[in-house]
Formats: sequence, structure tokens, C-alpha cells
Amino acid sequence: MQEAELAHVGYLAADLDAAVQDLQSALGLTVARTLELPQFSLTAVFLGAGSGNVEIFTFTDSALLDARLAGRALVLDHAALIVDDIRARMAAMAAAGTRFAGPDGRGRGEEPFELGGALHAWSVAGAGTPWSMQLIQPNA
Repeated sequence: MQEAELAHVGYLAADLDAAVQDLQSALGLTVARTLELPQFSLTAVFLGAGSGNVEIFTFTDSALLDARLAGRALVLDHAALIVDDIRARMAAMAAAGTRFAGPDGRGRGEEPFELGGALHAWSVAGAGTPWSMQLIQPNA
């Protein structure tokens, strides 16, 4: 397996528009792209050109959003890494006790999800690791 590359860091926001405006003002980043994943109740905005974007996202399901934010307005949620063999990375992480789910944290994610021509997997914080990671294998 090759060394993983940082794709983005993801912040979960109570108010997506306000968080995007605040980060654009503070960091001078422009909107690179937007993303809607209604199957996961997720709306996202990616800031910054090139690699290493900042993702600001929210959930349209208020119960899910409230549980994940735990009273905070903005929280660093995950780091996303580009990998060359997502299944091998998942297997190594699972052997260490990591559990995987969808980006909304619900359900089980033993297999990666295909989204936008790439494979994606999200680890669950506290399930073998103290953080959440998103693994991305491009051009699946």
C-alpha cells in the first residue's frame, strides 16, 4: 500500500451558511464545490483550491445533527485520506478494532460506498480509534 494523502478535513456545522461565511472571511478560501447526499441527510461545501480542502457540512436530519454536535456550533469531525487500496486499509483498521459506517454514522459499513466514481469509507470515532477518518479510493 502506498502512503495516504490528505484530501480534506471536515467540520460539522449547525448553520452551514454561517460557518462557510466565517471560514471564508477568516481564511480567505473560495468555494471549490458543493455536495448533496440526500441518502445520508448531508449537505456540504468544500473550500479552497487544489488538494487539502476544508469541508463544511451539515445534516438535514436535526436529531442526527444535534447528537453529533452535542451542543456545539462547529466541530472538527474528520480527516479524509486518499488511499490506493481502500479494502486493505479498512481490513487493517478493522483488525485494530475500528468500526465503519456511512457518513451519517448510522448503520454498518463493512464495504466501501461508491459515490461520484470513487469508493468511500468512514470510520466511527471511539470504535478502535479516538477520531473519525474518511478513506477515499479515487476512480473506483
